[in-house]
Amino acid sequence: MERLNAIEGMRCLKPQGAFYVFPNVSAFLQRTIEGKKIASPCDFADFLLEEAEVARRPREVLRIWESPEPFVVLGRSSQAAREVNLEACRAMGVRVLRRASGNPAAVTG
Repeated sequence: MERLNAIEGMRCLKPQGAFYVFPNVSAFLQRTIEGKKIASPCDFADFLLEEAEVARRPREVLRIWESPEPFVVLGRSSQAAREVNLEACRAMGVRVLRRASGNPAAVTG
């Protein structure tokens, strides 16, 4: 966490009870970094992944999710009824999605 926030322009809140972090990368958007135009968080993630491969670190993975609204992401083996207040999500219009990997649920947006 400290290392992420030490990067100039990076802002990341400390997660409460999870090992996922959701850094705000908006300071890097609409810029060109090492010849690559960074127009979206996905472009930024691609840039970082390519840099990791060049540095011979292909096992390190960074996923950046982008959403203008809150959503809940369940891991493959998460139990929605136990981990998420589904009724509250429906009432507030918060989408509940499932990813193909991982276990814990995460909230972002």
